Amino acid sequence: MLKKLFNWLGGEIKQAVQIIKDNLFLVVGVGLFVGGLFDFGSSRYCEKTSILLSLSGKCLNPATYYYYNEASIALLVVGAIFIIIGILRLRRK
Repeated sequence: MLKKLFNWLGGEIKQAVQIIKDNLFLVVGVGLFVGGLFDFGSSRYCEKTSILLSLSGKCLNPATYYYYNEASIALLVVGAIFIIIGILRLRRK
């Protein structure tokens, strides 16, 4: 009975590994895309309209802005390409 269980588990594990191997492009693409999507930076913009405000260091109408750096954009692009390759591979089967 124990041998039967191990044979069944071995078959299930082989099947799971095969599914992961078949969908590897899709999984890696989603991981890269999500990693790039949430890798944004933020900074603060201060409007300084006069020399006195500039010298005092006070900020007039502060505004926060968000941006993606080059590495984040590269991750998004490579992730999207991998997702497309993964979807095309799944449709071909």
